[in-house]
Amino acid sequence: MDLGTATPSPEAVAEAVRTLLTDEEIRANVRRIAEVYAAHDAVDRIERLITG
Repeated sequence: MDLGTATPSPEAVAEAVRTLLTDEEIRANVRRIAEVYAAHDAVDRIERLITG
């Protein structure tokens, strides 16, 4: 989420957090990404890349 500044106000941060916690589209995307990460075995992938 881009707050449009390097030094957002506490109110802007609070509003961003509220949005992240309540926006169903964002929540669905987070769930989708979590599923992808959970299915990814980084150690196995590294081993396969090293050993061919």
